[in-house]
Amino acid sequence: MTALTQRNLSVAGHGQAERDGNDYSLTVYKGNRLLPKIRLHPTIIFYAVVQIVLYLSGFGIVSVAILLVTVFLHEMGHVAAARLVGGHTDEVLLWPLGGLAVSWYDRTIRNKLIVTLAGPMVNGILFGLWFLAGGASFKEWDFDDEDNDIEINLTDWEGLCFWAAALNLWIAGINLLIPVYPLDASCWTGQLFYRCLCRSARNAGLVMVWLALLCGLFFLLLSLVSLDPLIMVVTGWCFYQMYLLLRAVCDGSISDHPLFNFDETALLGRQVVIQTQLNLPPLGMPLHDAACIPRDACKTDLNRDLPSSKGR
Repeated sequence: MTALTQRNLSVAGHGQAERDGNDYSLTVYKGNRLLPKIRLHPTIIFYAVVQIVLYLSGFGIVSVAILLVTVFLHEMGHVAAARLVGGHTDEVLLWPLGGLAVSWYDRTIRNKLIVTLAGPMVNGILFGLWFLAGGASFKEWDFDDEDNDIEINLTDWEGLCFWAAALNLWIAGINLLIPVYPLDASCWTGQLFYRCLCRSARNAGLVMVWLALLCGLFFLLLSLVSLDPLIMVVTGWCFYQMYLLLRAVCDGSISDHPLFNFDETALLGRQVVIQTQLNLPPLGMPLHDAACIPRDACKTDLNRDLPSSKGR
């Protein structure tokens, strides 16, 4: 999932709701120096309940456990990558397709690419491990259209490993291909449309609304055919994010959405001074209520984003 800087969330409505605890998330770990704070989104709880009800056997519980470990490791990939580029992560919100990591790091194009791709890379490694753990070999993949006797039994070890491998492949593919926030692909599509549409957050937001609608309709049809609880969660999430984007476009706050609330210098590949270097106000504090910071202390052209020291 997308790793956001705290500066973004400090002015975004999504971040404020999460900080106030109004998103009904469940905190499962308060964090320490090694691991960030871990929270569970309600959608992952919904998925767990539906999965256990549908599969009353042991597979339901085991599959939920595998999903939790998978999305946790996916986000830990983002966290490790953020540390690799000199940043750190305060908290992680987990949901069935990954999560949202609140990270601080210098948002150059190189760093953004490393952090964004770290999660799907972890899923790729897990896919190979589960694939081999089931006793399979890549040389055994011989597809024969006339052979219809192949049946996957989820109650045995091989079937469980196949399901876990497919889950990792699914999560990696969704994050890389579906441009719906906070999936990893939404970060690049949002910035791409912003730059291509005359740097207009409103126009780019409208494009993202249509993309979320199309993705929602696609997964809605897919969920009606498969009745898979994970696809149901993705369907609801697509429509929910479409609603949030459309509301932001209509009330004029689209530039504050995490997809478009970024520094122009980051788009140009320049280094953006992170919050700890500037001693900026804590997360959620309005800039006009913060202590004054000399403009000369900022190694960025975006002085308009910082409180002025003049006239105080």
